[in-house]
Amino acid sequence: MKLTDFRHPLLPALSAAVQLEIAALRAVDDELRATQIAHHTGRASATLLGEKGDVLLYGGKGAGETFTALARGLACLAFAPGGVTAFGQHWCADHRECLLADREVAARREP
Repeated sequence: MKLTDFRHPLLPALSAAVQLEIAALRAVDDELRATQIAHHTGRASATLLGEKGDVLLYGGKGAGETFTALARGLACLAFAPGGVTAFGQHWCADHRECLLADREVAARREP
C-alpha cells in the first residue's frame, strides 16, 4: 500500500501529528517560528525524507524520526500562503489567508 493511497493507515496519525505541530508553532514567537520553519523545511529534512521514505512506509529503524520530520515539515508548510496539500489532505495555519490565496490564484486564471 502506498502513502498516496488515501486509505493508508499512517494518514490518521499524520493528520493528528501535523495539527499538533501547527499548534506548537503557533505557541512560539514569530522569530523562533521563522527559525524553526527554515530548519524543518531545509535540505536536511528533504534528504532525510528522501533517504528514509521507505522506512516510513514499511517500518524499521528510523521510522519515528522520519515520521516526525514529515509531520514537522508539513506543519511548517502550512504557514505558507495557501497552506499545503499532501496525501489527499490539506493543512493551513490561517484558513482566511488560505482562502485569499485560492481567490488570488483563481483571479489570475480568469481572462
